[in-house]
Amino acid sequence: AKARFDVATLEARERLETRLRDCEDLLRGVRGLAQANGGLDRTSFRTYLGSLELERNYPGLMGVAYGIPLPPGGEAAVERRLRVEHGRELRIHPGVGFGDDAIILFEEPEQSNIRALGFNSSSTADQRASLLAARDSGGLQATPPMALAQAPEAGPGFVLRLAIYEGGGIPSTLEGRRRAFSGYANAVFLLNRLAGDASRRAAADRIRMRLADMSDPGRPRVFFESTGGLAARWW
Repeated sequence: AKARFDVATLEARERLETRLRDCEDLLRGVRGLAQANGGLDRTSFRTYLGSLELERNYPGLMGVAYGIPLPPGGEAAVERRLRVEHGRELRIHPGVGFGDDAIILFEEPEQSNIRALGFNSSSTADQRASLLAARDSGGLQATPPMALAQAPEAGPGFVLRLAIYEGGGIPSTLEGRRRAFSGYANAVFLLNRLAGDASRRAAADRIRMRLADMSDPGRPRVFFESTGGLAARWW
């Protein structure tokens, strides 16, 4: 029983690591496309991500988003772009003025992520911290577990984030990266979906699992519970 459990948990870890590496490569592809074209519009973003068949090839991934920093006084222009690109009345939410405001313009698959369009990625401390870390480092950054803009009622999720810069490449200095910062790409996950995909072997072996975020040991946040045909005592 212990050997079977060890194999199941090892496979879960390896599947999870593979999923996250694949999604990092996906974000680098979005960044390369944006930097090669001097930005993205809705058509090019949809065409590129549609060709990758996200739902089939990236299990556990909820969506991929593209956003831009909001320049001072640029709220009206960004809302106008949202309306023109999407052909519907979209507004920035939950507002502006959080510091280093940055707005989601596109997200695919669009229909299941519609509530994220116009979202200000600096509107919470955790979101803003990861955005600024991505901008300043040029590397991949992750948020802590948190409610997601497109599905706040679905349980905790997290965002992998990569900054996009003008001119191609990643500027070599911190000041250069801040000056050239022109957008960002997000990969968005629900923890229970990601854990469910990673834990297939455990489910096949009928192991009951409960996974929790232990960032605060005094208040563990359970985000995944699998069913199993064998009692915990048997294991």
